[in-house]
Amino acid sequence: FQHIFEHIKQTKGIQYLVRASYLEIYQEEIRDLLSKDTGSIDVKNLSKPGTNKQFTFDKVFDQSSRQQDLYDAVFRPLVESVLEGYNGTIFAYGQTGTGKTYTMQGNPNDTEERGVIPNSFQHIFEHIKQTKGIQYLVRASYLEIYQEEIRDLLSKDTGSIDVKNLSKPGTNKQFTFDKVFDQSSRQQDLYDAVFRPLVESVLEGYNGTIFAYGQTGTGKTYTMQGNPNDTEERGVIPNSFQHIFEH
Repeated sequence: FQHIFEHIKQTKGIQYLVRASYLEIYQEEIRDLLSKDTGSIDVKNLSKPGTNKQFTFDKVFDQSSRQQDLYDAVFRPLVESVLEGYNGTIFAYGQTGTGKTYTMQGNPNDTEERGVIPNSFQHIFEHIKQTKGIQYLVRASYLEIYQEEIRDLLSKDTGSIDVKNLSKPGTNKQFTFDKVFDQSSRQQDLYDAVFRPLVESVLEGYNGTIFAYGQTGTGKTYTMQGNPNDTEERGVIPNSFQHIFEH
């Protein structure tokens, strides 16, 4: 902590913000430790009561903060500077389950739940639409980096994915699968193409297993669970339950 916050103090041109995520049972206790006015967080030392330490950031947001408020306060000015020709980077860091994916991605189809990525896309293309006399070139990549290899998550190749090796240019590896779905694939299409036949076979008396594997933040929870209350966003589990009980 001391190392990190000394680095923050010395860094120019970089903003650090914290968005707190916590269990409802600790809501009041945690809120007492956050100060949105001063941008600070108190950290309790459980072994030595009364020896709290305070850490200061550029901005602090608690769990009640809305996606749009967060974007307007922090990320909109950065995207504006990018549109003026400057470089900009947004980097999310935290433990598993602390809300990185929700903050960055959210639910792109819900204006209240949209995260940084869909909000910045809307921001950029609205700016381009309103600007006259200037031509823009927008290039996008959505990459997964793991063990010095890059996987292009926007690849539309059916059945195969090329993986680049950064340490040895030109030594790409190709992996073949039964099916490949890009980010535009819908939950229902995925279920109908892959999981419906498996559930049908289970209903006929055969064994069947669905196993999701991947790094943190790659969409396993969304694929398997999704939003059970939204027919468009339902994942494999609620779709299979509906399938089984309708049968």
